[in-house]
Amino acid sequence: MTDISNIEDQVLSMYAKGMTTCDVSTRIRDVYGVDASTEMIFHMTDRILPIVKEWQNRPLERKCEILAFRLK
Repeated sequence: MTDISNIEDQVLSMYAKGMTTCDVSTRIRDVYGVDASTEMIFHMTDRILPIVKEWQNRPLERKCEILAFRLK
């Protein structure tokens, strides 16, 4: 029997790395032998969207970069 207790963490990790919901679904089937529809994967990833949006809209620190060139 396959342990799928951490499957949601695996789904979120794969999605965060840029895999599509279809790719994640296929990978879950191949690795765990579990049929996870793309809709199910979408619902798992959709729950973290508010957190992602908050992170994307966070204030960034101002940084000033200095470039120095030495010409001969």
